[in-house]
Amino acid sequence: MPGLTGIIRLLPYEEIDQDLDSMLVAMRHNKGYSHGRFAYEECGLRIGWTCHPGSFAEGMPLVSQNGDTVMIFTGENFGEREPVARSTSSVSDKDSAKAAYLLKLYAELGEQFFARLNGWFAGVIIDRRSKRVTLFNDRYGMGRIYVHAGPDEFLFASEAKALLKIRPALRVIDPEKLAEYLRYNCVLGDGTLFRGISLLPKASAWSFERNISPRKRHYFDFSEWEDRPRLEDETFYGQWAETVARVVPRYAREGGEVALSSTAGLDTRLIMAGLREQIKEHPSYTFGGAWGQLFDVSTSRKTANVYHQAHEIISINEQFLRGFADYARRAVHISDGTHDAFGAHDGGIVYKNGADAPVTPCPSACS
Repeated sequence: MPGLTGIIRLLPYEEIDQDLDSMLVAMRHNKGYSHGRFAYEECGLRIGWTCHPGSFAEGMPLVSQNGDTVMIFTGENFGEREPVARSTSSVSDKDSAKAAYLLKLYAELGEQFFARLNGWFAGVIIDRRSKRVTLFNDRYGMGRIYVHAGPDEFLFASEAKALLKIRPALRVIDPEKLAEYLRYNCVLGDGTLFRGISLLPKASAWSFERNISPRKRHYFDFSEWEDRPRLEDETFYGQWAETVARVVPRYAREGGEVALSSTAGLDTRLIMAGLREQIKEHPSYTFGGAWGQLFDVSTSRKTANVYHQAHEIISINEQFLRGFADYARRAVHISDGTHDAFGAHDGGIVYKNGADAPVTPCPSACS
C-alpha cells in the first residue's frame, strides 16, 4: 500500500542507499505507484515513499520557498478548508501538489499543526534551521508506522515487511504477541507480531535532533473529548445529524477513483444519504455469492437506485475459490499479518461474473 519508509542513522554505511531502495521495493505492490526518495545528511535521514498517481500525497517532497522546511506526507487530510493556506503558495517547485497548502498551515500553526489535521495519514517534517526531523501520524494511528530502535539506527516504515527486508534478525515472531493475536484477533497496544518492532503510538510527533533517540510526545489526548459535558438525547441527535451532513461530503471533494463498498448495513446507507449531491460521482459495489442473491446485494441495489447511482456486484465465484490460497496469502502478506485468510476477497483479485479480466475489488484494502 502507499506509504513511507526511512532510516535515521548518523554514521552511514556503504549499502545504506541500497537498503532504502530495498525497503521501497518491498512496499511497491503495484508498478503504477508513484515513488521517490529524499536525504537529509545533517540528521542522517534517508526517506522514501510511494503513492497513487494523482492522489493527495503525490508531489512529495514539499519544500518551502526558502528551503528551510521539507515535508513528506502520505495519506489524506480532510480538515476544514483553510482559505489563507490554500490560496497562498508556500512551496518552491510543487505548486501543483494537492497537499501544498500543508506547508503554509505548518508555518502558521507550528506545533498546533498536527492537531488541526483530520484523516488517515503519516509524515515527516524536516526543519533545516533547527536540524530537527519530526515523524508523525494521525490521532487514531490508522496511518500506521512500524518502528525499530536499534543500537545505531532508527528504522520506520508503513509496512513491517520493509524493515524485515533489510534486517533479517527482526524476522522473529514474539510468542506473547502471537498469543494475543490468537486470543483477540489482534495484537494489543502498540505491539506487533515481530520481536523488536512496534507501532508508532497514535497522535505521535516524535522529534530527532541529530540523534537516533527521539523526543516522544503526543499532540492529542482523548480525554479532551471524553471529559466534555454529557448532551441530552435531543441535543445530541441534532448536533450529530448536523455534523454528518457537514462532514461526510467533505470526504468526497478531493476526487479520485473511489467507490463505496455497500452492504445492507445502516452505516453505508448513512454515508450515501450524507453524500447527497456528490453521490453520483461515487458508484458502489457489493460482494455477492455464487448461489442466489444475498440480502446485502438486494438492499444495496435498492439504495443505489434511490440515488440513481451505478452499482456493481463482485461475485465470489468458482474462479475465486480456485485461487483462494493465493488471494489469502496476498491478504496476509500485504497487511503484515493483520489480515487473515478470511480477507482473501480484499487482498487478491476477484473475477467479475466469471469473466477472464480481473478487477480489483477493494482499493482501500489491497492497493
